[in-house]
Amino acid sequence: MPTIRETIFEEGLQQGLQQGLEQGLQLGLQHGLRQGLQRGALRNAQEDVVEILVTRFGGLPQEIVTAATTVEDLSFLKSLFKQAALTKSLEEFLQVLMISKN
Repeated sequence: MPTIRETIFEEGLQQGLQQGLEQGLQLGLQHGLRQGLQRGALRNAQEDVVEILVTRFGGLPQEIVTAATTVEDLSFLKSLFKQAALTKSLEEFLQVLMISKN
């Protein structure tokens, strides 16, 4: 039969483990949510660039769609969106996109 001291120690240990697990899960959920929101913003920005180009120029070469949807920098995508709105041609846009990706 365990002593009172051993029982209290075991209960404290279990409670500490439970709290640690709960905190770990909470932090993991927060991190996952933050990553999901960032990924969603990135995907929306990629789609916005493609959409404005389609609106302005009609169908797009797959090369431009692939290049625009593989950009992983949100601030660069915002810049590309502006460029897509102002560019005179798809060729000009592609040049800007390729120079910037290198």
